[in-house]
Amino acid sequence: MKAKELRQLQSDELDKMVRDMQAELVQLRNQVSRGTTLKSPARVRELRRGIARIITLKREQAGVKATFDPVKRTPKKVGTAKAKKKPQAIKQSKSAQKNETASSSAPVSTPSSSTGKQTAAASPATTE
Repeated sequence: MKAKELRQLQSDELDKMVRDMQAELVQLRNQVSRGTTLKSPARVRELRRGIARIITLKREQAGVKATFDPVKRTPKKVGTAKAKKKPQAIKQSKSAQKNETASSSAPVSTPSSSTGKQTAAASPATTE
C-alpha cells in the first residue's frame, strides 16, 4: 500500500497489518533457511519496506522526529534527555584511586640472590 492510503487507516488497523506482514516475513525467511525456492523472492523486500513504511507513519502520527545514529546504526529520538555529567570532583577521586592501585600493583625489584647483583631501584649507587 502507498503511504497516502495508509494515512487514512486507524492505528489499530495499522498494528494488525504490521503483525500480519511480520508473520508472513517470518514464514518466507523460514522457507529460505530450509533451502526452498520462493515463488516471489521480491516479496521479502516488499514486506520489509511495508513494515518500515507503517512504522514511520505511526511515528509521524505520534509527533516523534527521528534521526539516524551512525554508531549504533539505528534511528535515535531527537530531544531526549541527555545523561548527566559527573561532577569534576568525582572524576578526580576515581582517577586518583586508579593511580593508587596502579602504583601499589607495580612489581618491586629485589636483589637477586642467585646472581649477586643488585638492581638500581633496590639500592642507589654511589660514585665516589
